Amino acid sequence: MSQTLICKCRFGGRTDTGKVSAHAKEQHCVEIDDLCSLAVENPAQLKTICSDGTVVYGCAERTVRALLDFAGAEAKEVHSISGAGDTEAEPQGVWPAWYPVIDKTRCVNCGKCAQFCLFGVYTVSKGKISVANPKNCKNRCPACAKICPVQAVIFPKHPHAPVNGEEEANTGEKSAVSGEVQPELSERLRRRRNQSIFKEKPDA
Repeated sequence: MSQTLICKCRFGGRTDTGKVSAHAKEQHCVEIDDLCSLAVENPAQLKTICSDGTVVYGCAERTVRALLDFAGAEAKEVHSISGAGDTEAEPQGVWPAWYPVIDKTRCVNCGKCAQFCLFGVYTVSKGKISVANPKNCKNRCPACAKICPVQAVIFPKHPHAPVNGEEEANTGEKSAVSGEVQPELSERLRRRRNQSIFKEKPDA
C-alpha cells in the first residue's frame, strides 16, 4: 500500500493541506509539522518514512526534492500543495530551521554561495558544494541564494520566489542582505577577494 507524507509547514505557512486529495489521505498517511526541521534533526526517520514508495506533499516540488536529497531520502512522487497555510510562531528556544538546500539539477559548483556565506554553512569537497552546517545559517538571511547565477540555492521558508524554489522570475526585492549583516559581509568579502574558496583541507 502506498504511503503519503504531508508537510504541514507549521512554522512557515507555505503549504495548504486542503489541497491534498481525499484519496491520498485514505492511504497510510504521515503528517509532519516541518519537513525542513526533520531533514536536519532526524534524517534517518525521514529516510525510513520514504523507504517504501512514499508520495510526498509539500511546498514547491523543486524545494521538496532538494530537501529530500539533502537528507538522503527519496520519494516515489512529490506533489506541490504550495499555498497560504496556517502559520504559528516557533516556540521560544526552538531552532527555526532556516537554512539553504541545493538543487543539484541546477548547481554548477561555481562556489559563489560558499564565498558569499559568512557563517560556514557550506563546504567544498572535490570541487562539489554542499550544505554541511545548516544550523550555522543566519536566521532570515537569504543572501547566498540571491547571488546564485542559476538559482540552485533554495531557502524553503523564504516568502518569495525564486528564493523559496517557486518558479517566479522577479520578486521586486531590492536587497539581498539584511541591514544587520551587510557591513560584516562587505568586510568579509573584501578580505576574501584574493583567496580561493576551493582550498580544501587535506584528508586526515
